[in-house]
Amino acid sequence: MNDTVSTKDAEATGKAPRGRAVAATPQPAPSKTTVAKRTAVLVVAMHRSGTSALSRTLNLLGCESSPNLMGADEYNESGYWESRPIYELNEKILSSGGGGWAEWMEFNPNWFRSSAMDRFRERAVACIEAEFGKSNLFVIKDPRLSLLMPFWRSVFESMDIEPVVIHTLRNPIEVAQSLERRNKFLQPKGLLLWLRYTLEGERGTRGLRRFFTTYDDLMDDYVGFIDRSQETLGLFWPRNSEKLRRELAGFLTSNLRHHRVDGKSLRTLDYAAKWVETTYEVLRGFAEHGEDAAGCAALDAVHAEFTAAGNAMGAIAKDNDERYAQLTKLHAERDEIAAKQIEAEREAAAAKAELDKLRQANVELEQRTATLASDVERVKSAKAEI
Repeated sequence: MNDTVSTKDAEATGKAPRGRAVAATPQPAPSKTTVAKRTAVLVVAMHRSGTSALSRTLNLLGCESSPNLMGADEYNESGYWESRPIYELNEKILSSGGGGWAEWMEFNPNWFRSSAMDRFRERAVACIEAEFGKSNLFVIKDPRLSLLMPFWRSVFESMDIEPVVIHTLRNPIEVAQSLERRNKFLQPKGLLLWLRYTLEGERGTRGLRRFFTTYDDLMDDYVGFIDRSQETLGLFWPRNSEKLRRELAGFLTSNLRHHRVDGKSLRTLDYAAKWVETTYEVLRGFAEHGEDAAGCAALDAVHAEFTAAGNAMGAIAKDNDERYAQLTKLHAERDEIAAKQIEAEREAAAAKAELDKLRQANVELEQRTATLASDVERVKSAKAEI
């Protein structure tokens, strides 16, 4: 199905034009012509899915970014383009609900009905105002949004801000490999985290104006990304110009990406393979053809099975995590001891070399002393003859 499918045809077939929302729940999606005083563009996706590149792209297109961005490091040399205060607030929220960003089990649903939500909502409102002032178009990127969308939707509603969402999808094996490099997570844990964040992010944004894309689409066809996102979201990016596109060409380069695998490799998974492959293929379909009710229903089924299984095997997985953490610690200690041994051997070798130099100098000194004594004797003999 192409992008020109009419709304009437979409209702008849149960499908929508590319990127346009068809809610799987009774809640209707708002009209694309809805006008809000302020708009927050939310980047909703799993960690290591190209969210930093997407956030910077949106900033270059004219969305205001936080003045308090997290700094670049060896894992994101071009920067995270993520608000540190919002990241810190989300960390505290997850902690208050007994969870954390690296927990693949469902975040405590009771938290959203507790008094803690009201308390944190006030803090979130203050945080948004401090970060973005009265800006009418700004971008927020934090993967933790995927787990906390019910909370943030209530925040934006209370502030009369309309959230629109861009979901970006990356091959889950690439994500797991990146997490293994950065966080030393085993690949199965990385895949389960990808599944949890991806499923919760999609479910939590139903009924909002939203656009689905992939990391590959952004990197390989950013012009197409700009055009399709504008059309689907009903927004016009303020800085969408030829000059801007040249800037993007200089920013979206291959050195942003360190892991790349073929999509067919998902078939080789022996861990949560059905859930991961189904979720990935459904969302790829959303990015290519637009979302549909059947796809949402398939994701709901995966979510129900995954959550039920998580409750059953959570203790086992936690034990595995603890054992792996202990093993990692032992390996680190072993590597530290080996490094110290190498350093000690290097210092010993240097000391031996220095000692050899001293011995050689002593030999040379003894030779010179003997030569000097011989010269003294010759002088004495000469004096005696004179």
